[in-house]
Amino acid sequence: MTDTRDKLLDVATRHFAERGFYGVSIAQVSTELGLSKQALLHHFGNKEKLYAEVLKRISDDLMQQISLSEKGTSGTAHAQAVFISIYRNAKNNLDATQLLVRELLDNKQRAKAAQHWYLIPFLETLTDIVISSGRKKHLSTAQALAVVYQFIASIHYFLISGTTLQSMFGIQQYQELDHVYEHELMTTIASRLETL
Repeated sequence: MTDTRDKLLDVATRHFAERGFYGVSIAQVSTELGLSKQALLHHFGNKEKLYAEVLKRISDDLMQQISLSEKGTSGTAHAQAVFISIYRNAKNNLDATQLLVRELLDNKQRAKAAQHWYLIPFLETLTDIVISSGRKKHLSTAQALAVVYQFIASIHYFLISGTTLQSMFGIQQYQELDHVYEHELMTTIASRLETL
């Protein structure tokens, strides 16, 4: 069941990333998997529950990236390790990265009725890491969350615009950009945390 469930979630993640919540039907996902619509509904109940499971899996994966980052470090080095781990994971999971950006764009209608926000623990943990990495002892949660959003936005925007950047600047220049981005991200994190 776990392999089947993972495969279902992989396909659903790709579909939701490509077309957003409203652009995907259960029939599209089930057809690709060679299942009946009823079989997919048996596993998840409805499209909203399938989407929630996709978001939960992404959130769990993000939390795992934080826990796997270097624990022996503290301060700026720890924050850099965490955000670089998130960047590398996002680079290897572009569907999930694109889906998270789509969720921000597509969620206006569903936000008021949302029953569970799977990304809250992830954002709260990152906020705590930024607070503990800053030089000021009384950095507000709002300030730290704003910094977290700056880093996450940079990572996601860069990664989801890869195809466009390749078309605009050519493959060689994009490969050079891709090669230096991680270093620039680390430098930006260190510089920003130094001012907190």
